[in-house]
Parts: sequence; structure tokens; C-alpha cells
Amino acid sequence: PVAANVPQERRRVPGRPSLGNNPTAWLEGMVQGSPYPMKALITCNNPMSSWPGQERLRDAFKALDLLVHIELFANETSRYADYVLPAATGVEKGEIGRAAEDRRIIWIDKVIDPPGEAWPDGWIWIELGRRLGFEDVLREEYKDSARFWDAECIRHPELRGCTQKRLHDAPARWVRAPLFHEDDPEIETLYLEGTTAPGAPDGHRFPTPSGKLEFWTRELDEQFAAMGLDALPEFYTDREHLVDLPWVEAADLDRSPMERAGSSWKAIRIRQPDADSPSRRLRARGFDTELITGRPPAAHFHSWTHYAWQAQEMWPDLYVQIHPDKARTHGILDGDRVTVETAHGSIEARAWLHAGIRPEAVFVPIGWDAAQPYHPWRSVNHLTDHSQRDPVSGHSNLKTYLCRLTKL
Repeated sequence: PVAANVPQERRRVPGRPSLGNNPTAWLEGMVQGSPYPMKALITCNNPMSSWPGQERLRDAFKALDLLVHIELFANETSRYADYVLPAATGVEKGEIGRAAEDRRIIWIDKVIDPPGEAWPDGWIWIELGRRLGFEDVLREEYKDSARFWDAECIRHPELRGCTQKRLHDAPARWVRAPLFHEDDPEIETLYLEGTTAPGAPDGHRFPTPSGKLEFWTRELDEQFAAMGLDALPEFYTDREHLVDLPWVEAADLDRSPMERAGSSWKAIRIRQPDADSPSRRLRARGFDTELITGRPPAAHFHSWTHYAWQAQEMWPDLYVQIHPDKARTHGILDGDRVTVETAHGSIEARAWLHAGIRPEAVFVPIGWDAAQPYHPWRSVNHLTDHSQRDPVSGHSNLKTYLCRLTKL
């Protein structure tokens, strides 16, 4: 939990609602100016591979006045950028690593200087902030990420003990939060019976108003009621399945009342399957197979591993995993090029016959794109739909769609 320490008199509260906490909710702002225009984007990673609805995304990025890409390795997003800013790696700048599931905060020491024109992310943002008139807040000394960490990043009470000194006192350079003071002992397991939750009143085992696990509260129910839902669980799922299941009608939902930034929303409703449900319409068009997407084998992770010859040797091509029985009905042999098509787009992939997958499903991994240096393939997100988002969290459906296969 990090908040910018801008002087109160210089803070500006937005006068209009956020476009949404999921970036796919921004696309209409880029293309249609709805509910208001979005003209510029500064991004890292590779939206041109990882965001759903790739065809719509391309229209949106072309409509922007400015696109800036901060990255370690060039990828398909770099092709669309007006400016590409090469970023330094963790060992070239010193930084906090990815948060661990067991609450460990891990510090990565700077070992070498960045090469060429590469700069740490923090340097880029500080320089931008200084040019926008915030040089008194974004100080030159904060370009040292270790000093910035102690000065600004641990202002939250539960992080104040996670100082550089405490981190470097540990041989492995990590410490487990919450840690209120530098000398406090770490808490191995939170919320044990008879304990008080960090920062909670005495006797409150959990950090809730009641100190108990709260599955339903009046306040939570009011938030759900504004959406047309109930705080108590009611089953619904995504729109596209081989079996008839309840689905949520949320085509006009851009923002969720669970968001904090002054969002607006419209009530939605859970629809029971009928003759005109999305699944039935798609199955009638021949989309008879479940598409599952997810992480590839360990050899690849997003863009950067495609530059390593070892990873390229292990997994050179985008593949579609197919059960041998399913492959036999389509005349597909192991290694054949196959078209995978949904109602939202199509891609090609290499067939991998695998008896460990259900015959009625296929699997295509994420991480490839058409700009990969050695084995370019279109991203699986050409098959996904940017408009299918969960009404509560706002998160996109990236996992489950109906598709059909064709041998090339």
C-alpha cells in the first residue's frame, strides 16, 4: 500500500468517474470517447499479447495521440509506440521484488549499472514528474531506489518496520510484513486463535469491524443490491459453455461499485439458460469445443524468454493441446498446423496431441505474439472478448470460450 506524499493543497480530486479498474474498460474511451476521451497511455509489459480482444485493442491504440512503452525487451506493443523507453532490470537498479504469497518483502540489490540508454522505471517517472512541476516532491535523491523505499514507500503503518536496515540485516534480503517497527519480531502465521490481528483493536482476531470473519454485512449487501445482486452467493458463470449454465447479463457494465474512484454503474441481472442463450447460439454455429487458456510450460514467461535460445529450443512454437480422440475426428496429426476459431477471432497453432486433456476441450497458452524474434505467432487473445468482464471485480474472462478447430 503505497500512496504519493503530495502536499494537500496540490492534490487534485478527479471530478469524473474512473474509466474502470480493468484496462479493457478503457478501450471505448480511446475509440469512441465514451464516457469521455482517453488520449494517451504509458504502459509496460505487452498489452498487444496479454489483453483480451486484440482486434479492438489495435483500433484503440491506433486512436491514441500518444503511446509510450517502457520495457526490457521489444515486443508487439513496441511496434505501436510513439516512444520506446528501455528499462533497467532489477539487478541494474535495486528494487523490491514481486510480493510473495507468504507476505515476504524481498529486496534485490543493485549489482551492475544499466546498459546503453536504459534507465530504472523510478528514474523515468521522477524525471516526468519534475517536468510537470513536482520537483519538490519527486526529489533527485529518490532516484536511489533504496532511499526512496525508506523515505516514501513504507509510510503505511504495517510497512514501517520493513526498512533497508532490516532488509539487509537478513542474509536472504527479505522480511515478512506486517512489521510495525524495525525491531519487531516477524509474525509467522496471521489470525491464529487467541491472537489479535495487526492494527486491530484488542481481541479482534480478524481485521474487520466485528473482529470475526464477515461473510455478510448490511453494508456489503447494499453494494451488491445496487448492482442487482445479493451479498450471499448466487451461482453464475461466463457466457460460453458446452452445457447450459446461468450467466450474468452485463454488456453495459463498465465499472463496479466495488471500485473506489467515484465509479458509476448500471444494475445487471443473472439470466437462466434458455433457447436464446449465448452458449446455445454459438453451439448452433458449430463452436463445439471448450477453449482453455493459461500459462505455458516453465520455458516461457511472456515476452522476454522468447529471446533466449534455450527456451526457444524447448518450446519454439505456439501450440494447441488436443486429445487424440478429438484430433482423430478432425484428421489432425501431432505437429500439424491448426486454426483455432472463436466468435471473436482466429489464430493458428501447432497441434500437440495429449491424452491428459478432456476430449471436449483444447488448451492454448499465453505469451506468444507476432513480434517474437524467432517464432512469431498471433496471441491467443485474438480469440478472447474485451467486453466479457465480471460485474463485481471487473476482471476479464481470459480462460473459457467456445471454439472450433480446422486442420490447415
